[in-house]
Amino acid sequence: MQNQGLWLEEFLACRKNYDNENPEVWELTLKTITAAFADGALGSKEKHLMAVAIGVKDHCAPCTLGHLQAAIKAGATKAEILETVGVTISMSGTTAMGGAWMVFKMMEEEGLF
Repeated sequence: MQNQGLWLEEFLACRKNYDNENPEVWELTLKTITAAFADGALGSKEKHLMAVAIGVKDHCAPCTLGHLQAAIKAGATKAEILETVGVTISMSGTTAMGGAWMVFKMMEEEGLF
């Protein structure tokens, strides 16, 4: 099984090709992301955990892994991450397990298991 952190780094490095070709699109996207994940009524950690849930449900590796790293950086605990995955599975059914494995693998890599 591949290293999730390394996979994400490679994805982001490759995506920069698009960013360089379409800088105005990326700049607007980045403004939206920055505003959406800033602390407000909900904290950044909670917002990133919500994004992890959506990434797991949608089987979106970049979303799942990038927001998981951000949630961990924002102070998300092992218990919070596992509860996030549990809620996602309860709402999405067992198909969410296909996306959840990325979370579990990255948690191993981050020393949370």
